[in-house]
Amino acid sequence: MDIAFYVLSSISIVSALAVILVRNQIYAVLWLILCFLSIAGHFFLMNASFLGIVQIIVYAGAVMVLFLFMIMLINFNQDPASPKKWGALILGGLLSVMLFALIMIPLLKAPKDSPNSRLLQSQGNATTLGKILFQDFMIPFEASALIFLSATMGVVLISQNRGKK
Repeated sequence: MDIAFYVLSSISIVSALAVILVRNQIYAVLWLILCFLSIAGHFFLMNASFLGIVQIIVYAGAVMVLFLFMIMLINFNQDPASPKKWGALILGGLLSVMLFALIMIPLLKAPKDSPNSRLLQSQGNATTLGKILFQDFMIPFEASALIFLSATMGVVLISQNRGKK
């Protein structure tokens, strides 16, 4: 189990760095798909199979297809890439380290046995997630569905107007 964690973690880190460093947008999307698949592998290692399947279907499948369509629709290859400024890279790196520390400090201090983990162990993954989504967070869940629907309609309208010009 430890070896699989380290392999998946190294794949996640390398593919995430490749997304940032590669110049071709199509290759960046392919590296992002690999990163999403390795994160799904982490979910499977944590015995969260439902979330792993959702990660593969939604993110590695549907969202990446939308990203590819967006890249092809916008056609980024018209403008050459601007040279990177070292000051912005250093500032971005420092802010990334600070954000990582801000996220990790509470996680390291959190109690290991929380009420949510006991509920998850007693009822299972999909049952708990369904209860939380459809009882506690029903309105935000439906609002996000409406936002995704309006975004899809906007993409269709933009692509239709582009074809007429």
